[in-house]
Amino acid sequence: MSLAVVTPSYKHDAEIFGDLHSSVLRMTDDSVMHYVVVPAADAKLFEGLVGKRGVIITEESLYPAHYKTVRGLNSVAHFLPLIPVHARIAAVNIKNPRRPVRGWMMQQLLKLEVCRQLDVDMVLLLDSDVELVRPINEETFGAGERASLYRKPNAVDGGMPMHMEWTRVSRSLLGLPPGQFPASEYVSSMCVWEPKVVRAMLACVERVTRRRWMDAITAQRTFSEWTLYGVFAEEVMHYPESDLTERSLCLSYWGEHLRDNPPLTAEGAMEFISHLNADDVAVLIQSKTRTPRAIRRVAIEAIGGAANADSDHAHRI
Repeated sequence: MSLAVVTPSYKHDAEIFGDLHSSVLRMTDDSVMHYVVVPAADAKLFEGLVGKRGVIITEESLYPAHYKTVRGLNSVAHFLPLIPVHARIAAVNIKNPRRPVRGWMMQQLLKLEVCRQLDVDMVLLLDSDVELVRPINEETFGAGERASLYRKPNAVDGGMPMHMEWTRVSRSLLGLPPGQFPASEYVSSMCVWEPKVVRAMLACVERVTRRRWMDAITAQRTFSEWTLYGVFAEEVMHYPESDLTERSLCLSYWGEHLRDNPPLTAEGAMEFISHLNADDVAVLIQSKTRTPRAIRRVAIEAIGGAANADSDHAHRI
């Protein structure tokens, strides 16, 4: 079994990406490559952050030919009136310009596209604000020839309207009946995909919708890549219970709402990491919490997951 790590990032997360990348170099063996997907304008910045096992992929290099950045449109005057003012868009599908692709959705699509292309058995998807704190290998994420699927049964209900919509959209894209709620939750701070499963899933979307998979997904109002993969694996590929897990292996401090999860203090960081489980291999302190990097270092170093600056430098050479 072979393993790769994939991270979408951009300039504002460059510093914490550097910490993640150093942890990947420390906590994986020399066969594991770390692919970072960034806007072309940020590529030069990331060249100074990746080590000998880091590969930079520009977002634009993954776009199909009919997806253009606003700057890359040949007839800007024709398309700009169709784009909402102040919309944070990544690209425009010139075949469907009335629904420009927001950055958050394109980031999800590019995870799928990179995984579709990689010739490995497992891909560990990590955002920039995650950091590995214990050694990992292929066996960390499943026994035998299958990566375990994170699945929390009956977790998506009326209290999670967006997750309910992600479930509906995924089932529709896969040609499945609407289903019932509560439904399974597949969203986690650290997931592992199998590229062969991703390829089969995207082929399924194309058969059902009779469209290119990216066009079918960008036509949706909202979407979750985790949910699409989970629904496909469990309900189309019929993963057995032995391949399903409720353990994410990552201690997480989410930050969707600052009123619920304010920036961690040094004391709060120590209390947070006290909940680290024996089998957790990573920590997420979401960047949306605006926790200072110095406090993040307090937490990680207390776990023992961070090396000193000389060691980091040596790994990057």
